[in-house]
Amino acid sequence: MGNHISELVKKLRGTANSLTFDKSVINLFIMGDQISRGEELVKKAEKKLNGDRVGAVYVKLASCHLKLDHKHEAARAYDITADYYKMTKNLKEAISCLEKATHLFLDIKRLNATRGYYQAENCRILS
Repeated sequence: MGNHISELVKKLRGTANSLTFDKSVINLFIMGDQISRGEELVKKAEKKLNGDRVGAVYVKLASCHLKLDHKHEAARAYDITADYYKMTKNLKEAISCLEKATHLFLDIKRLNATRGYYQAENCRILS
């Protein structure tokens, strides 16, 4: 009977060791999943940050065009900026840029372009 108990103890120890191994393997899978999710979040953040940076550059470009009194080019720069802000889900800034572009088209008496542009651009932002 003593021999039988010692065999059971050995089996239990072996089982305990394999459970520890299984837990460590499971933990590796969980960590790997968390690492991949973290990497995805970093990529999304970088994309958004780069989009906002590009948008800021185009806003500066529009400002330069306005200083040179090139209103049409400034309006186009605001249009491009709106696209970048839309990609980064910054809809408030996108709409603001589209409004600036529309007002510039009104200033240069491009009424037909303004009407069509304003309708098309607002639909584009909201889609």
